[in-house]
Amino acid sequence: MELPMSHSGLLKLVLLALGHEAYHVAVTSPNPPPKDSERAAYGTDAVAGKLVLNAIVPLELGLLVPTICQAVTTYAPQYTARLLASAAAPQHFTAFPNPFIAGVGLQLLAGLIRVSCYRALGRLFTFELSIRTEHKLVTRGPYSIVRHPSYVGTFCAQAGMLLCTFGPGGWLYEAGWMRNVGVQAAAVACGAWATYLLGGMVRRTASEDQMLRKEFGKEWDEWAERVPYRLIPGVY
Repeated sequence: MELPMSHSGLLKLVLLALGHEAYHVAVTSPNPPPKDSERAAYGTDAVAGKLVLNAIVPLELGLLVPTICQAVTTYAPQYTARLLASAAAPQHFTAFPNPFIAGVGLQLLAGLIRVSCYRALGRLFTFELSIRTEHKLVTRGPYSIVRHPSYVGTFCAQAGMLLCTFGPGGWLYEAGWMRNVGVQAAAVACGAWATYLLGGMVRRTASEDQMLRKEFGKEWDEWAERVPYRLIPGVY
């Protein structure tokens, strides 16, 4: 049974809000950066890496714009004529195509994965590569499945963000803006940013393994034997 358009519009806004919150949780560090002394032995992040991380806040703010437009289009259609790039049917804005559902689902999954990692590591979780004072090797929770589960959460967050923002069901797509060269360029830029970020994380898993093995020795070797995969069980 189909929901009335007003109910569908509200449900879509709720899903978008939940997706935004989950994405925010996934890309926000739960702890302040470590002291210089805690990361000096393992090098500092490259300038390019810092630029990628510094782009997160502006990106999050930018992602709110389509959601605000979605709310205006749904509940104040008389004010939306100038917002639309094409004469889209009203029901398109309250539809739930599969890419949109997948995007929201990935963002929610990302939030759950990252929160479980934050809780497992506690104060030890930082975005910067470091060994903290009184550092311990954490092997419980999600770290009993793969050695770098937090990065899996980041992968899900970025894929979900791209689907919800630029894919079918997203406001930009349904309003016709994805045919605009400028918006297409923005989508490519976001995709390139996410790809660079995720590629760096895949490379960083090796650095983290090396760092932890050097610090914990036999304890790390035993953990790696029990948990042989870095990101995806049975694959990598």
